[in-house]
Amino acid sequence: MKQIGKRRILTGFHVFAGFDRKHVLELLEAYLDNHYDLSRCTVLSNSDGGSGYTKDVFDKLAEGSQRHEHFRDWYHVNEKIRQWLGWVRKRGMVDRLHHKLWQHDLEGVHCCLDMLEGETSTAEEEENVRKLRAYLERNWEWLTPLPLRNGLEDCRKGLGTCESNHRTYTYRMKKQGRRWSYRGDLAMVKVISGLKNDDLEQALAGDLCVMPLKTRKEYRNAVREALKKPIFITHVGAHQCRIANYGPSSNPMGQLAAALNW
Repeated sequence: MKQIGKRRILTGFHVFAGFDRKHVLELLEAYLDNHYDLSRCTVLSNSDGGSGYTKDVFDKLAEGSQRHEHFRDWYHVNEKIRQWLGWVRKRGMVDRLHHKLWQHDLEGVHCCLDMLEGETSTAEEEENVRKLRAYLERNWEWLTPLPLRNGLEDCRKGLGTCESNHRTYTYRMKKQGRRWSYRGDLAMVKVISGLKNDDLEQALAGDLCVMPLKTRKEYRNAVREALKKPIFITHVGAHQCRIANYGPSSNPMGQLAAALNW
């Protein structure tokens, strides 16, 4: 982590992106095995908890590690609060809820939600408070801040938000009237990932397709033959044919011949 002014920038990271989640996870697992001795590492994971990105997925990636700590992404937690408490007029109550969440005070969170529930004036607002309460209770284990976890008290800074790492993709590819084909979309994702990983130039300078020597020679010969100038053959033109009729033109054969000649 590098500090620039008040901002912190993650260093030494490696990005994997694609449309096949299973394939991307396989690449990530292989990268971890080849670059880290997980038995000596504490793995910190962070996700929004969506389908395919639950804690058990990261548990599999962190197998063999010394310790694995999973977190719920704070960007999405704050987004849920904004979504379900947008009707609250007394913003101090929402700020107090944020403070209790950061202190990981479940009793204090329930107290704030009880107060907010008392401020509701419609059934929809009451339902939104109920949804937020259920969401926080469901994810409470992973909402523990980094400094409050056993053995990590010296880590005064949190993980930040994983959502900010997506902006390079979203700013380039969304909400600007662009349309992408599958191949074009995937190519742009790979280019952006190459720039973030600082290996795009290396990938472009290398061979795009490495073929065995025998196959490469056969391919080269086929291309050479296809590029040779073909032998020009004089075109003799179209031949005009007709049905011979040796009888009167009124008979069926004569009528057919007259029709075709016309």
